[in-house]
Amino acid sequence: MNVEWQNPNVPPIVNRGETVKVWALIESCVYDTKWGGLDDDGKATRTSTLKSRAARVVELHYGNVSATPDEIAYVEEHGEFPDSAPGRLDEWLDENGEFHALHGFYREYPDEGGMCIDAVTEISSGQFCINSGWYGEGNPEIILLAWAEFEKPPVPEKFPDFTIKAA
Repeated sequence: MNVEWQNPNVPPIVNRGETVKVWALIESCVYDTKWGGLDDDGKATRTSTLKSRAARVVELHYGNVSATPDEIAYVEEHGEFPDSAPGRLDEWLDENGEFHALHGFYREYPDEGGMCIDAVTEISSGQFCINSGWYGEGNPEIILLAWAEFEKPPVPEKFPDFTIKAA
């Protein structure tokens, strides 16, 4: 299987209201976090120091989830998108009926009975990152290096022989 990696600056083409799954080449960052005293607001302070980085290939998503002002007005009045709205925009309404637009790469994971989303954002250095509030500003949790289409591998013509031979 030949994987063609793409620059994150050139995202996949996705119709409005749709999302796609992609392979993502990331750099995963691990930090050593130390707790200190209290800040001016009385909150505990912490410092995070980069401990290690490792390249990985993971699944991410790319979404073109946006709504027009007329569609938002319809949602505010009816609690759902009109039938004329594209894609699955209703899936992006939270339990309070608020629409969460997203146009970009994101990570999706289950948490407390629902799905959580962490958006990949471009930071001042030009890198695409997921920043965790846990590690502090400027300490990305992951750095998106490249993406590729999420292609299912073909069924091999010859199956590998994994039969365990008796000794």
